[in-house]
Order: sequence, then C-alpha cells, then structure tokens
Amino acid sequence: IRAAGVVVVDNLTGVTANGISGGAGCGGGTGTPGTPNYWINPAGGLWSNANNWSARKVPTATDHAIITLGGTYTVTVNSTVTVGSLTLGAGSGVQTLWVQNVTLTVNNDVRNSGVIRLESQAGAFTSALTIVNGLLTNNRVINVGLGSGGARAITGQVCNRCRVDVHQSMTFSGTFYNRSIVDIDTTKQMSL
Repeated sequence: IRAAGVVVVDNLTGVTANGISGGAGCGGGTGTPGTPNYWINPAGGLWSNANNWSARKVPTATDHAIITLGGTYTVTVNSTVTVGSLTLGAGSGVQTLWVQNVTLTVNNDVRNSGVIRLESQAGAFTSALTIVNGLLTNNRVINVGLGSGGARAITGQVCNRCRVDVHQSMTFSGTFYNRSIVDIDTTKQMSL
C-alpha cells in the first residue's frame, strides 16, 4: 500500500497462506506460549526493569510476556529483546507497548488488545517488531508514530482485526491479513 488514506477490507474470506485461514478470524498462530511472566507495575515503566515483572526477571526467549494488568499505562521496550510470546491488553484501561529505538523479536504469537506503538525518538534508530514463528493478532491498535528517529518496520504474519495507524513511513515484510482499517497519513507510506 503506497497511497495515503484509509483502506477498509472486510471480505477476504477464503484466502489462505502458510497454513493460516484467511476467513473472518485469520486462523490461529503456530507458536508455543512459554513460561508466563506478568507485568505487575500499574504505573507502567521500562520493559528492562526486572522489578516490573512477576518472575522478577525480564522475559526471555522462553517466556510468555503478559501485559494484562488493568489501567492506563505505557511499557517502554528500550533495549533489543527476544521473547517467546506476548499478550497485551486488559479489559479495563489502555495498555501501550512502546517499541522505542530498538527491535522487539517475538518467537511465537502476539495477541494485541492494547496499543503497540512503533516510534523512534532519536537519530537513525529503528523501531521494529519481528514475529518469527507465530501470528500477530491485532484486536486494537498498531500505531506507527511520527517521532524524530529512524525507520519503523514489522516483519512476520499479521492479522489486523481493528486498526493500523501509519503516521510515519514504514516497511512490512511477511503476510498481512487485513480485516479492518489501515489509515495512512497523506505523505506517508506502508511498503509491503
């Protein structure tokens, strides 16, 4: 999608690729969740602070990072990290995961019912999200923020069930199933 505007697609039933059904639900992911590690700081904070996690350690490639504590707050990923799987969003408030100037790699599935924010704030730093073996199911918002820094990128399989807002040009590599809205600012682009 290289044009500006809003893209609404809601009739892609029957499309399949890589074993994921393109029907109303986009199918399921393929990864294993890992050992649960829950976010416990209702004020938000840095992903890299072990005290913010129930296991008192930062989630690793074998962990399932779960950010479902109710409330409105931001968890900032401020160092490049790999996690087993990720669940974001609770029934109350808005939980935001800000990938800031780094790459967050998720080996398996991502379930987003909050806000995933890709926004760089300094120089040529990239803000990127990579899904290796699973599926990112977006049930709320992916926000590709303007910021002042470098590139924004998503790599992997994505099922958009709600909204992707592109305020800064970005690249996408992988399979993108769209069931709802992709809103691209007038002078920006989402390169697929």
